[in-house]
Amino acid sequence: TNGTSSGVVNYIVIVKPNNQNFIYGDLNGDGSVNSSDYALLKRYILKQIDLPQDKLAAADLNRNGSVDSIDYSILKRFLLKSITQLPL
Repeated sequence: TNGTSSGVVNYIVIVKPNNQNFIYGDLNGDGSVNSSDYALLKRYILKQIDLPQDKLAAADLNRNGSVDSIDYSILKRFLLKSITQLPL
């Protein structure tokens, strides 16, 4: 070359629908939905623990604006593979 540099810039674009920064059902934030999340949801419903707002959004599996035993049932069905995706 003549002393000038030519560069290539690569970009990675991650698109998250509706500014969603969580995985439905992943209450402990480890990137997967499993029995640990199920146990956390149970403890929340029994008022043994509080969950931060972002985790409450991840726990609202029927997207009705509240986290309750219906969401707990949905998570159980997902873990047992009765349903294949979250949220409903």
